[in-house]
Amino acid sequence: MALFTHSEFQKTIFRHLTFQPDVQNHRTVWANPGRPELGSVLVYERPGCYILSAADYMVPENFSVKFENTQLQLRFGSFYEGKTCFQIEGLAARSSTPTSFLVLEKHTKGIQFWKAGQHFKGVEFTLFPKYLAALEELDPKSHIFTGFPINMTYPALPSTIVSSIWQLSKMTFSDDLTPIILEGILLQCMGTLTQILSKEGFAAFHTQPTAKLGNRTLNFSSADLQSIRQAAGILTENIAAPPSIDELSKRVYLNRQKLEAGFSLCYHMTIGQYIRSCRMAEAARLLAETQLQIQEIGTAVGYTSSASFIKVFRQTYQVTPLAFRKAARES
Repeated sequence: MALFTHSEFQKTIFRHLTFQPDVQNHRTVWANPGRPELGSVLVYERPGCYILSAADYMVPENFSVKFENTQLQLRFGSFYEGKTCFQIEGLAARSSTPTSFLVLEKHTKGIQFWKAGQHFKGVEFTLFPKYLAALEELDPKSHIFTGFPINMTYPALPSTIVSSIWQLSKMTFSDDLTPIILEGILLQCMGTLTQILSKEGFAAFHTQPTAKLGNRTLNFSSADLQSIRQAAGILTENIAAPPSIDELSKRVYLNRQKLEAGFSLCYHMTIGQYIRSCRMAEAARLLAETQLQIQEIGTAVGYTSSASFIKVFRQTYQVTPLAFRKAARES
């Protein structure tokens, strides 16, 4: 059965992820209490106006979801980790990889695929016609969105919006995001988009991503971004003994400075922080799903000292590995 609304599409994905809703004051947390290692998705919604989704989750099994979107919706956000494959009727098979994006959608029909073991992390706004109409009343210049090309994905957002979304992402998972702050950040993003579109038109979103390195500006081509994604894949597959940054640079044919700057641009963390994130995700899975001893799990994810492993795990999850395992099994 094909899904017709964004909300229906989301909830079907959550069911496949084995997530259950926990409705709180101003948001809904979707997670599996019995499997904390799978992560969660936080959803903030102003019904009929917009939905904010902040995701950090692991896929437990292969699945696919058919969709048929008939409603108009403007989507934009940043996709930090993960890769989904999808087929849209009338187009060749495509995939989405870490990037920022902007797209106005309507009348799309197809199927999207998820693969077991994949880790996804990102933030996305979905805006509906009611909210876009309200923006036009607030600022007549925002009518420019009505002329936005339908179903054309722009693979870049202005750096100010990317930074705002990243800040918002951190606030969602620390539970510091209030409805007023959320509304303010969204209005700021839409104001920036309106200003840029009014001055430069849609061509502004075809520019190559850039990063600052001292007084230098580094430009990243699609080939550069592919090399950075390849580097992330190599690290994910070798968390116990990852290659050095210099070795990684040689393997993906990208100089060290560009690799490090590009990694921060795409993933909003250093290479070292990325390795630690992968190690902790795998450690949480092993604690919940196996009978391995704490020392064995620490060794499996790259720590030669149990004390070091326990210290980093506690910094990440605010509990010891033993307490984490006990809570997972009790749930």
